[in-house]
Amino acid sequence: MDIFLLVVLSLFIVISWIITTRYLPIYDFGEQIAVSIPLGCGFCSLWLFAAYVSAFNVMIWISLGFMFALLLKVITNKNLIMDLKSYSCIQVSRNSWKNYFSKRILLNWLILLVLFIVSLLFSVYFPTMTPDGFGYDYFGKLLAAKKDMSIYFQEFPVYRTPITHLLHSYFYLFNFNYPKIIYPFYYLSIVLFLYFKLKERVKDEDYCLMFTLILATTPVFWWRSYLVLNNLIAATYLFFAVVYWRETIDRPKENLTKYYLLSGLFFAFAIWARLEFIFSFIITLVITIVSKKDTEKKHELFYFCLFPVTVTLVWLFLYFCLTNLSIVKYQEHILTFALILFLFLLFKKIGKNGFFIVTILSLIAFFYFSGNYLSEGSFEKVREVIGFFKFRIIINIVLNGYWVFTVLLALFIPLFWRRLDNSERKIALFLLCYFITVNVIVNATGRPRDYELGIINMVISLFHEVGKHINGTSQRLFLAMFPILVYLVGSSSYRINSQWNILKKRFVLHSIIFGNLVILFQIFLWPRMEIIIENPTINFEKTLTSFQVKDIYNIYQPANKLAFVVKKNLSQDSTVYFAEEEIVGSASVKNIIFPIKGVFIKKPYNEFINLSNYENIYFASKKDTFPFEQKKSISTLFYKDEDWHIFKIEPI
Repeated sequence: MDIFLLVVLSLFIVISWIITTRYLPIYDFGEQIAVSIPLGCGFCSLWLFAAYVSAFNVMIWISLGFMFALLLKVITNKNLIMDLKSYSCIQVSRNSWKNYFSKRILLNWLILLVLFIVSLLFSVYFPTMTPDGFGYDYFGKLLAAKKDMSIYFQEFPVYRTPITHLLHSYFYLFNFNYPKIIYPFYYLSIVLFLYFKLKERVKDEDYCLMFTLILATTPVFWWRSYLVLNNLIAATYLFFAVVYWRETIDRPKENLTKYYLLSGLFFAFAIWARLEFIFSFIITLVITIVSKKDTEKKHELFYFCLFPVTVTLVWLFLYFCLTNLSIVKYQEHILTFALILFLFLLFKKIGKNGFFIVTILSLIAFFYFSGNYLSEGSFEKVREVIGFFKFRIIINIVLNGYWVFTVLLALFIPLFWRRLDNSERKIALFLLCYFITVNVIVNATGRPRDYELGIINMVISLFHEVGKHINGTSQRLFLAMFPILVYLVGSSSYRINSQWNILKKRFVLHSIIFGNLVILFQIFLWPRMEIIIENPTINFEKTLTSFQVKDIYNIYQPANKLAFVVKKNLSQDSTVYFAEEEIVGSASVKNIIFPIKGVFIKKPYNEFINLSNYENIYFASKKDTFPFEQKKSISTLFYKDEDWHIFKIEPI
């Protein structure tokens, strides 16, 4: 069945290629490649989602996919053969690739190629190590085995959309155990896309490639190219969406519908990756509504909203239908989203007064939703929330220093604000709103981690525990900002002062790239390369049960040791109950022992009383947890070492 891995994924990439070449305004061959890979992966995840929700046979869905691709091809080209004009256009595009590899810039392309290959190597050699990554990988395996989406709805909250789990599931479905290779390809796509979109505006290949290298060599960005997290995937779609949203501002009016559709499509996949990005879409929607003139066609915004609204509503509808979760719990989110749609429709009728009404109704909604919250803790609660927000925003500003030289590009915006054009100012406004929104959303989660340390001590600790702080939730969300920032500065700086860029700024750009490479090599690349050189054979157990990798804060080391003991000593049809209060890292344990079933329970372990079948049932805990006897079962020591013991549960 492994052959279907490439065949089916290629099918969705071909579908994406057809869409981008026939229906969407993309003319550069390289841009088509950069867009088609993540777009194909996104369609693949939607296909799996539909298959798992409907419980259809996967092979039937593969057949339907082939039929859909064939039908799409027939519609777009009745002869099933490219006409000579289309073929010649692609040939010209292929020939233009020769210019990209001229001797003058060959070294720059070589750096990009090496970074991609090393990222691909790390994704294969090193196991999943991030806390969230264990959950993505485990549920990917579980979905591939069960082919049932209901298990996902039972485990995850509504804001955890499943694209990453589904992509992992796709690889496990076809017996391929290295789904992490998707992350280097998303990294490559976003880097290539940045280059070709800059080149479209600047026309200076060397200059565009230097800005591309600034992003590609940024240590924290490259680090995400082999970590198992959904942030790079979400950032890719958001970056594509914002860039094509800019096209709706700059392009001739007759092409706006296509660009709105394209931007909306990528916003939909960004939301499918992280539901929080619905707020990013709302930011661009509000900016668009406020800035549109009465003479422009407002019905085009319908195409902009079509895909994001559809994906969001379908996800929420299925989630609440397939779970016992009360929709009342999320009434604020649902009503806020409904309010945005209402205001959008209202604005189409009332024109300029729409902005005023949006402001008034939004304030009313805010005070209504916050009324119950404020009444519980009065003003003392308000002061506490303000303290949380102040703490987080200062820490987040400092944490962005991890982007080192790249974050300095943000200074370009205030320095040259007056010389930015209309679309550039709107992107800058989007970045500002995005930064504020992330801080507000994260602040709503409650007390910040390590809040008791205080701001000063927390800032000091950032320099000593990089692996602990560099991967916080807000930092992962900020990942989406930096490709947009590099694109904004790269496309505007050349236009603002061409002579200064050519004569002087080249040295500055080369210095930034060199500085990025030095930091990247010392902190991220070389330490892991040393591990590979010393131990050429892949050994997941050694990596997961030690502090071998320094850039990841491995807090699950003890739990992973027990997990490998279980994996080696028990049969695959076993069920192991773990003492929840003694083992930190349930997702990592479940991921390691799969397909052995792991269940985490709390004292007094009453779950055993209701067991009807005691075959291959075990209990694992630390040695200071004494064996227990129940009315219908006895516990027999099965395994012990200096830290752990495992008991086999048998009927009396």
